[in-house]
Amino acid sequence: MVDASIEMKAIIFTFSIFMLVGCQSETDRERPTELDFMLGEWAAEAKIKVSPEDYITGVGTINAYYNGDTLMADMNIQFEEFDVVGVTKRLYNFEKEMWEISWNPEEASEVVPNIEGKMRDNRFIELNFGEDQFGSFMGRLVIFDITKDHFSVRKDRLYDTGGLMKDIWVYEATRKPANR
Repeated sequence: MVDASIEMKAIIFTFSIFMLVGCQSETDRERPTELDFMLGEWAAEAKIKVSPEDYITGVGTINAYYNGDTLMADMNIQFEEFDVVGVTKRLYNFEKEMWEISWNPEEASEVVPNIEGKMRDNRFIELNFGEDQFGSFMGRLVIFDITKDHFSVRKDRLYDTGGLMKDIWVYEATRKPANR
């Protein structure tokens, strides 16, 4: 009888530990480190597609850092006629096992919410859905060629009509040397 009581206590104790671990809140879990390569200051060379054959080019900076659990990437790219200034916010959703992302432009431009991202084969892929003058589309942004001092980005749009706009937004980021 004593052995059964000890065995029952061990089962209850093990079950309690399992429940505590399984019920951790997102704040108790460690955020993934797969995007930590982005942390720091970067020089960026960018291109925006303005016609099927032509791009405009710009240069600027990206500064990535954590604000709590949110990975912030401040972007400031100067083109000849305008600037692209804003912040990309990435927060890991443990339930979905993917990043929730938004692009938040500094100007009165529309925030792009509801972007989802996931690392696959050393590429970070972000997907969003939207609509522009050509119709409804799925946007696909890929961060690739990732090293500790460099990464590349390209964005494509696949329209519901079957049309594809490839490389509508492209940039290369090179890590700035640390100030000593």
